[in-house]
Amino acid sequence: MSCITSQTFERFELLLILNGATDPVRHTANRLVRTDPRIRVISLESAGLASALNVALAEARAPFMARMDSDDWCPAHRLDVQMGAMKRRPAAALGCAFESVDQDRGELVAISTPPADPSETRWRLCIENPFAHGSMLLDARALRAAGGYDETLARAQDLDLWHRLSERGGELYGTPEVLYRYTLPRGGAYSSGAEQAACAARVFARAMRRLPEGDHEDLEPFITAGLASPAGKETAEICSLLTQRGPTRARLYVYTWLSTLRPGGVGPSAAVVARGREACADDLARGLRAGGVTRVSLWGAGAHAAWVMRALRERGVEIESLVDDHAAGQVRHGMPVGVPGGLAPGAHVVIASETAEDAIWEASAPARARGLNVYRLYHVTGG
Repeated sequence: MSCITSQTFERFELLLILNGATDPVRHTANRLVRTDPRIRVISLESAGLASALNVALAEARAPFMARMDSDDWCPAHRLDVQMGAMKRRPAAALGCAFESVDQDRGELVAISTPPADPSETRWRLCIENPFAHGSMLLDARALRAAGGYDETLARAQDLDLWHRLSERGGELYGTPEVLYRYTLPRGGAYSSGAEQAACAARVFARAMRRLPEGDHEDLEPFITAGLASPAGKETAEICSLLTQRGPTRARLYVYTWLSTLRPGGVGPSAAVVARGREACADDLARGLRAGGVTRVSLWGAGAHAAWVMRALRERGVEIESLVDDHAAGQVRHGMPVGVPGGLAPGAHVVIASETAEDAIWEASAPARARGLNVYRLYHVTGG
């Protein structure tokens, strides 16, 4: 809790919702109240999560709300950054990039970056939940107008709320800076099993029913191009169409279909599935050494970069730097992270991402034109 009380944005109240808490927890909470006048304790006998959140919403005095679970963490400047972003562009809900950490090993599992454009959020919500609930800064008035949290849902209450806020015209987006660390449940699962899946399915199905069917004719060029050569460009273009013109059932179907055609479109690339990561690393390292390259940078500083670092070092290729637009200025995997634009022409860089390899490859085109050597781990191709 110290990460909350030490926030550089100090003008807040902290509601401690004790939901069926034990006596030692209550004693600790009451002691904290005596040391910090910003803290209020609300004790509930045993309420469901949505009920407890609605109690907090009813009790909150401030115009904005943020919530955290007791085992999560955020840096001291989190509220300052999010309040500043909310002031520049008001929203019903504002998230941030976040880390997911394994509860048992304390290891970084993933770094997730939510949409920065509310128009992208509107269609992304139809296929996934791009936000961590505890990372959000919420407009309390918008939440109350939307009816608060749905207490009939045992899980996925946040996903349901994002949909209702969006359907009412509220904007939802995120900042690219990592301002939140989410602790995964034991076993490393993002969800809580069948109950979570059933509740999320209910939310997604309801959202899909409300979408217009859409015009199929304007999608035929995407389908034709995808059948002819599923290189990934068509997926990027359908994403742009979804963002600019909004989701329809037809557009989402074509997006999903194109993603399954495109290597690396959803989940690990086809090369990983067919041959495995180790074989891909063998091929890449062999090609690098044959060309006299023994030191490379990595483009991507997420969880997968740790595996790439180890795999290449074991094969005689050293890592000299990390670059990543979303993590620049931070320290990841024991190394400071720079920006891709800082790599000099002639340098050698390996894309260190399973699921975003195609996107990074496309983004690297201007750098490759300037002479940067970019290598794809799962499509072993030199720049």
